[in-house]
Amino acid sequence: MTTPRSDASNARKRNARKKRDKIIKDKDKKIEYYRKKSEKYRKRLERLEKAKTKKNVDTPNTKLTEMCDSPGARREVVKKALFGEVLNAQLKENYANLKTCKEKQIFGKVVSGKLIHKYKLWRSKDSSISYKTIQKSARQSGLVPKLRTRKDKISSDCINTVRTFYENDDNSRLGAGKRECLTRKGVKIQKRYLSDSIGNLYKKFLAEHLKISYPTFCRLRPFWVITPNVNERNTCLCIKHANIDLKLSALHRRRILTYNSHTALLEKTCCNRYDELCLSRTCQRCIDKNPDYREFDDSKPIEFKQWISEKQTYNDPKTKNARTVTKYL
Repeated sequence: MTTPRSDASNARKRNARKKRDKIIKDKDKKIEYYRKKSEKYRKRLERLEKAKTKKNVDTPNTKLTEMCDSPGARREVVKKALFGEVLNAQLKENYANLKTCKEKQIFGKVVSGKLIHKYKLWRSKDSSISYKTIQKSARQSGLVPKLRTRKDKISSDCINTVRTFYENDDNSRLGAGKRECLTRKGVKIQKRYLSDSIGNLYKKFLAEHLKISYPTFCRLRPFWVITPNVNERNTCLCIKHANIDLKLSALHRRRILTYNSHTALLEKTCCNRYDELCLSRTCQRCIDKNPDYREFDDSKPIEFKQWISEKQTYNDPKTKNARTVTKYL
C-alpha cells in the first residue's frame, strides 16, 4: 500500500530522470554538430594547404613563360632548349638501337606519363616520342609486361608423327625435277607436293593418329612439303582426274554434294580406294554404295568447266609441211 508521500517522491524522480535525459540528448546533439563543423574546417584547411603546395611547384610551361618574360634570361632559355634537343636526339638514338619488343615496351613506359599526355609532345615532328608508343605503354600495367607463353608445349613425338604423315607417299609425292628443291637455314631438301588439300589431310590425320588442332597441324608441316601450283608444273595433268574434280566442284558450289574432290568421292563409295575390287565396283561390301547428295532442282542447268582436246593443223616453218597437233583447252 502506497502513501501520498511516496507517490510524490516517485513523481519527482521521474521528472528529474526526464530532465537528465533531455540534457544528455541536447549535449550529444551539440557534440555531433561541433564534430561535423571541425571536420569541415579540417578538410578545408587540408585542401588549402594542398593547393598552396601545388602553386609553389611551377609547371614546365610556366617556368619557360617566366624565363621568356624576363629580359636577361636569354642564356637560361638557350640552355633549356639545348638540353631538350640533346635529350630528344639521345632518345632517338637509343630507340633506334633497341632490337627486341620487350626493350621497346620498357622504353615506351619510361618516356610516357601525365606530362607527356598533357602537352601532347608526340605532335611535334622532331619528337622521339610517338603516339603509338605512348598508347602501348599506357595499356600496360607494369614496367615489364607479361609476355604470352604457350601453356601446352608440343612434344617431339607429336612433331615427328605429323612430319612422317606429311612425308608419306599416300599424302604427298616427291618432286621429279632436279631443281625442285628448297633451302632453309642451310638445309637443302627435295620438294614434296601434297596430294590433297590440307583440310582433307587433317581429317585423315585425326582418324589415324592423335588429336591436335588444325592450326597446329598446319604449323608443323615441313617447309619442303608444299601445295602444288599449276604454273610451276613440269609434268602433265591427268585430264580425266581434273575433269572429275571440276564437275564435283560445280556440284559442290550448288550445294548438291558436300565434297569437291575425287578422293572424297572414293571414300564415300568404296571400302578402300586403293583396292582394285572396290574401284571396279565388284566388291560385295561396297557394290551398293552410292554417293550422298541433297535435293536439287533439275530444271536449272549446272555450269562447269572441263579440259577438252582439239586437233589443229599448221605449217611447219622449217619443213614447210602441214602438221597436226593436239591442244588442250
